[in-house]
Amino acid sequence: MDQGAYKNGTFASVILGIPFAAALGLAAKPLILIWAGPSAVPDSYLILRLFIYIAACVSLVMVGQLLCGIERVEPLVLCNVLCPLGCVGFGVVFAHWWGLSGVAFAMALSVLVTLFPISLYQVRRFFRAVSAAGSGA
Repeated sequence: MDQGAYKNGTFASVILGIPFAAALGLAAKPLILIWAGPSAVPDSYLILRLFIYIAACVSLVMVGQLLCGIERVEPLVLCNVLCPLGCVGFGVVFAHWWGLSGVAFAMALSVLVTLFPISLYQVRRFFRAVSAAGSGA
């Protein structure tokens, strides 16, 4: 895999995904009001923290695709075990302070603490190995 293609894919997912998530976040309250009524409209903090969660996940789409494509799913399995554990652990703490909004924050924090470091380390490791193999040939 070409590192430029990976960067372009990541750039495209961030450039398309984050503004789309922001637009949904801005339209969330009116849409929920129409769809489910005034009692179901969440507070702005919940919407903001869910946006942060989605922005983090959108940023990692290409990482997951690359690791699956090169058949290195072990780091993804590790992330998929640690991330829910982090969600529960952080959720217990932040839900106590912020309620449902705290759970959304716990999800975002768990993605940032577990998925980002492990996944990005594996991607950098892969591209270093490809670069070393290419320069050694």
